[in-house]
Amino acid sequence: MVSMDRPALIFPELAQILLLLPNAVRIFLNSMRFESALGISARLDFRKMRLTSQSAEII
Repeated sequence: MVSMDRPALIFPELAQILLLLPNAVRIFLNSMRFESALGISARLDFRKMRLTSQSAEII
């Protein structure tokens, strides 16, 4: 346990990321499940949003 405490003191940001990683994975898996439940329409909408955001960035 002592070896785990020392890197946390040296790299507090890294410790924060490691603590948040399980939540991020859980959110990602839930969004994947949600997308598969909605089907292709959600994926197309997401692609459309991505395209519009890219064109807005270009403008």
